Amino acid sequence: MAGTTPVMGQYEKIKRSYPDCIIFFRLGDFYEMFGEDAREASKILQIVLTSRGGRPMCGIPYHAADNYLLKIISAGRKVAIVEQLEEASKGGKIVDRGVVRVVTPGTLTEEVLSPAVNNFILAVSPQKEFFGCVLADISTGEMLARKVREKDLPGFLKSVDRITEVVYPEGTGLEKYFAPCVFRSPMDKSFFSEYEGREKLKDLFKVKSLAGFDMEEGILLSAAAALLSYLAGTKLDILSSIKSISRIRRGDNLFMDESTIRNLELVEDLTSSSSGATLFGALNRTFTSAGARLLKKRILSPSRRVEVIRQRQKELALFMDDPGLKDAVGAALSSVKDSERSSSRIAMTGGRLAGFLNILSALKAARIIEKKLKGGVFGALNFLPGLMETLDKALARDENGQPVIDPSFDPRMEHCRAKLAILEKWIGDFEDAERRRLGIPKLKVSFNSVFGYYIDVTRVNLGKVPENYIRKQTLVNSERFITHELKEKETEILMLKEELGGIEKEARKVLSDSVRRELGALKELSTKLAGIDVARSFAVTAAAGNYVIPEVNDGDEIIIKDSRHPVVEKIHAETFTPNDINLDRKNNQVMLITGPNMAGKSTYIRQTALCVIMAQAGGAIPAQNRRCRQGFHKDRRGR
Repeated sequence: MAGTTPVMGQYEKIKRSYPDCIIFFRLGDFYEMFGEDAREASKILQIVLTSRGGRPMCGIPYHAADNYLLKIISAGRKVAIVEQLEEASKGGKIVDRGVVRVVTPGTLTEEVLSPAVNNFILAVSPQKEFFGCVLADISTGEMLARKVREKDLPGFLKSVDRITEVVYPEGTGLEKYFAPCVFRSPMDKSFFSEYEGREKLKDLFKVKSLAGFDMEEGILLSAAAALLSYLAGTKLDILSSIKSISRIRRGDNLFMDESTIRNLELVEDLTSSSSGATLFGALNRTFTSAGARLLKKRILSPSRRVEVIRQRQKELALFMDDPGLKDAVGAALSSVKDSERSSSRIAMTGGRLAGFLNILSALKAARIIEKKLKGGVFGALNFLPGLMETLDKALARDENGQPVIDPSFDPRMEHCRAKLAILEKWIGDFEDAERRRLGIPKLKVSFNSVFGYYIDVTRVNLGKVPENYIRKQTLVNSERFITHELKEKETEILMLKEELGGIEKEARKVLSDSVRRELGALKELSTKLAGIDVARSFAVTAAAGNYVIPEVNDGDEIIIKDSRHPVVEKIHAETFTPNDINLDRKNNQVMLITGPNMAGKSTYIRQTALCVIMAQAGGAIPAQNRRCRQGFHKDRRGR
């Protein structure tokens, strides 16, 4: 291509393959964008647009890419990340580059994700009056499937917190069901193949049959086929993150339509879309991100199974009956970072050292909690002592609190760092000696990636510069020099740093492989810790609000003495008047509520629904004594 450099030829070839993406093209320490991508990205990111050879361009530091990436994704664009695929050669041959990842709203795994919210990508496959829905949150490794009637699809979409991207067959008109904020990725209908779905899932989970996954329905398999094909196109190693798929059946959970979820303000209030004045806001006392995500799931999809509800009540009662245990477990959980997402990131991309520390914090907390709970209603916690010992030995923090590989983890690393410390001391001593020898108090020995180490001398002191100084650069107020001795030490330092980098890379691989081997057990532990956190959170709320655990049965009555609205009473605690509720299908089928405007009629109706939801989520309810009983309920539909 005339007038095009080899690097730009490389860029243009990649751009032709990914025309719907903004290309993050790695050049040195920056991701560069060119042409129309640069124009658009500079506006979204509010960074300076420049040009070279008449071609618009802009760039961002590669180490700060996460926040920039989120801004572009939030603006409704995909990003293709281009990296070097080989080390630079000495012969001047152009470095091979290629797309290592395509980032979309539903495939984000970065730390910029909201901790208390899932990040689901949904595939929908229509068939007559039904939809096959398969969800995946690759940041946590969750994969879910559900068959939904067309009339129930809006309610189902509202009950998932949160769907950020949807994959669906193009030309089917399904766009009308999706909120404007959801990123839409239509695919050719050929991707929605029952056969391909079956084969891809068997390959993903390394099984010969899907019978154990309850995934034999064609409508679900076709949705899974499209989702897995789409995820494969992003180049992420999802096989490492997703270990299973869970089928959700209608009979498992209380169904609430879109209007009910919205008007009951379960996780978002009607005015600001925040979680403040909501049921979630009133109940959430979780310490962990996974616990907060699980609490939202239980509020949005409460159980319909009495045995499940009663098991959760046993877990809650354990903490309500023992405040000391509740506080001790809470103290342990307060140190837990988002190990669920960290383990997924490590499985897919190798992760960062901070992610390994997150996993270590969860393992150490689990060891403490296991000693406190001694199995019991939660069952045993496998805190993976082998992995914990490996991570504990390998990880440390530097003087600034940043995670590093502990030098003792590999004797070669300790040796390299010791030699580096000697050389870096030599640099400092050299600077002091030259200042004294030449009588230049402000002489500086510094380093940059272009010139390496150099001696900076201000203009007023240039007459004192000795003959062994070799001029490298002239600036407005100073000049920069090197010496043969300084250059030799620089070479030694750079070689040691390169050697140390290789050793640290090997150490990271050892840690990544250790986490990958235990990924299934780590996912199971994260799930158990989240469940413990939710039970403890329910107990904290119950103690603060004087809540009681209701008797739950398979009948059809709702009998609650002195019930209150869990959100309203927080705002108007002194003036809120408790109310009784007594409904069944025999003698008390209907209640007639009358009164002037703003007298509390709708509050009474809503608080009854919220008490039902809280009970079926496994929590206590706001009532004054244990004279409360309710059967489990199937549907909640509102206007």
